[in-house]
Amino acid sequence: MMRHPFWQAVAILVLAFVAIEFGIPLLPGSAVVPASVVLQYMATVTVGVLIYVSDNEERWAQFQEPIHAMLVEPRLKAMRGTLLVAAHSRELPFECFQARQQRLAIVSKASHERILP
Repeated sequence: MMRHPFWQAVAILVLAFVAIEFGIPLLPGSAVVPASVVLQYMATVTVGVLIYVSDNEERWAQFQEPIHAMLVEPRLKAMRGTLLVAAHSRELPFECFQARQQRLAIVSKASHERILP
């Protein structure tokens, strides 16, 4: 399954997000990465992945297969509906935003406590 270009691309994007969102703040002297910077980094990684998969015609065709299947195959109609509902859900992005704001508040408070005795 991981030999398929689509799943390789998904894995790279997930690993990049985890490294940017959670790995960078763990480095000594680093802070939480702002959401705008995470977006810029992820856009760069996405463009790089798309350039890689589209470089070879066979790999590009393989990459498109699962996307095409999801959009047109009748047996995946329920999955399309599930993805549509998930994509239009307002709760998940809001919960992620709240968790991020809480984490920023904790980091900010900790840094102020280090500066001020």
